[in-house]
Amino acid sequence: MIGHSLGAQLAAMVAQSSDHTPDGIVAVGASVPAVRHYGLRGVALSAIAGAVTPVSAIVGHWPRPGFGGPAARTLMRQWARMVLTGQAPFAVDRSIQTPTLAIRLDGDEIVTDGAASAFDAAFAPEAISHWRYDDGHCPAGGNTTHVGWVRTPDTVAQRIAEWWDSQATVGPAAIESGTRHRPG
Repeated sequence: MIGHSLGAQLAAMVAQSSDHTPDGIVAVGASVPAVRHYGLRGVALSAIAGAVTPVSAIVGHWPRPGFGGPAARTLMRQWARMVLTGQAPFAVDRSIQTPTLAIRLDGDEIVTDGAASAFDAAFAPEAISHWRYDDGHCPAGGNTTHVGWVRTPDTVAQRIAEWWDSQATVGPAAIESGTRHRPG
């Protein structure tokens, strides 16, 4: 299961609460965006989060286009609660055993290392691998920002494929049938 940003949070929630745990998770630009992870930028983040409930109550949704908007009122209220309280919508108790590749985006203007580490805390240390997509990996004309990386995704897709292949195991049944089995 691949998730970017909020989608990575969904992947963590599924891994913790579903009877159908994914075979693997790839989390790109994932975080628990609590104010405490943003230093002085946390002041502005707090102000935005504090405005979500009244604005979305009046307008019926979050209208700000700069935030991937308009965004659903309930989603934005949940986001604001997470920002202000630091409580993720999933347990950050190192309980996720699913093999996971966490991809950090070097130019990510939204996710700090502290916020990314808070997300990582949901995973057992032996289950999670990290890779930083930086300028050295980025093709000409591409970038490593929170959303911009997807315009030139080949390097990231190749790294995901390499990681996925490294998770494959070949057992006796696989040798006989010629198939590969993945953990999970």
